[in-house]
Amino acid sequence: MKIPQITFTRFVAAILIVIYHYGLPIFNFKSLDFVFEKANVGVSYFYILSGFIMMIAYGRKEYIDFGYYIKQRFARIYPVYIIGLLLAISLLGNVRPAAVVLSLLSLQSWVPGYALTLNGPGWSISVEFFFYLLFPFLFNSVYARRKNARGPAFVVCFIWLVIQVLTNWFVSSSYYHGFPSAGHDLIYYFPLIHLNEFLVGNIAGLYFLRHPGGKKNDIWILVVFIATLLGLKFIPLIVHNGLMALFFVPFIVLVAKNNGWFKRFFSFRFLQYLGDVSFGIYIYQWPVFLLVKRLVKYFSFQKMGKVTGFFVYIVFLIAIAVLSYELIEKPVKKYVSKRRGSGSDVLKS
Repeated sequence: MKIPQITFTRFVAAILIVIYHYGLPIFNFKSLDFVFEKANVGVSYFYILSGFIMMIAYGRKEYIDFGYYIKQRFARIYPVYIIGLLLAISLLGNVRPAAVVLSLLSLQSWVPGYALTLNGPGWSISVEFFFYLLFPFLFNSVYARRKNARGPAFVVCFIWLVIQVLTNWFVSSSYYHGFPSAGHDLIYYFPLIHLNEFLVGNIAGLYFLRHPGGKKNDIWILVVFIATLLGLKFIPLIVHNGLMALFFVPFIVLVAKNNGWFKRFFSFRFLQYLGDVSFGIYIYQWPVFLLVKRLVKYFSFQKMGKVTGFFVYIVFLIAIAVLSYELIEKPVKKYVSKRRGSGSDVLKS
């Protein structure tokens, strides 16, 4: 099951994260600086949306076959992930063998000091793999056995609240300040810190499956969007630990249920396509940045303005993501689909 109006929001989140990483020193956003300076919460949005989509894709099943499921999930992200990693290694030159091994196994986010080595954005995929491994066990033992979501929802809300308290306490603790590098990696990149975001997305997906009716709720989407902007401006976000779920969850559910102008506009095939290639935009952002810097130097384009150079980088990044989608992601999906037949529709998630 694919919800077309949701797909484009992935592209928006990915581009905001790219601007956060490479655009802040270049642009003077003035009245919008609070959005771009906190755009790293886009990773939280990805995790919540991932949990939501996973539940939509599998929620009507009685049981998840782990073997085929993991092949689907593996095919969905690992080929692009590994290409981004190899590109980064080739452009960086000298790399630590331990970093290569951890990144190949997608375990870098579990070990302080290694989360951002090689292809930095890959840390979030390391976390995502953990979610993928955990989901079928949660589904088969909890979600599929519950006629209503009240019990799981209560537990997930409790976990979310505990994470908020613990992370904010930890940032002010002596351990965090005594071991800043390890403490920073633990609080920002450790998979268990982000589990609440994926679980909250699961609960939102369960709610949507039980109340799927389309509604012309465009005004409410606008209200939640404005509330999200206000939250980014006035709430002190110490870390992206899932606090923005207060805004992201209602936004995702409202957009998924929308049957008004919002759906009609964001269902345009071009916008959906940008959403489809957004994973490549996200995972290739660092190696493509390194590559563009080398090309600019090689072809003596150093006099190019920083703003112009950034937009050249964005265009080049999107082009690489499109090629990756057409030459890697789609063929892999098609191959896996042929191996199982009609059950492959979940690869669209």
